[in-house]
Amino acid sequence: MNGTSKVFSIICLLAAAFALAGCTQQPAQPTASTTPASQSVRITDAGFVPAALTVERGAVVTWTNAGTKPHGVAFPDVESPLLQSGQSFSRVFEETGSFEYECSIHGATEQGVINVE
Repeated sequence: MNGTSKVFSIICLLAAAFALAGCTQQPAQPTASTTPASQSVRITDAGFVPAALTVERGAVVTWTNAGTKPHGVAFPDVESPLLQSGQSFSRVFEETGSFEYECSIHGATEQGVINVE
């Protein structure tokens, strides 16, 4: 092989190496989740735990009756069905603001608030 052929061969090998390097798949970069986290509220026979909760807009809040008595979650615009022990009710909060609620059975003795940012 003469000098020109060697240089041409090296250039071809380098071009092929660069072309193949561009074809390798790079690992995906992790991205931050844009879905607001789900939050939970326990309903006890003494009230809601936590009684005040702050969530992001779009979050799902789930209330679960951990008490022995039936309870309900009542907002001015929405009310859960009667929840027996172990049953749950969920609501999505699409708007910002403070949303006060109370137990539909026990009223003012069991109150809570969801603050949506």
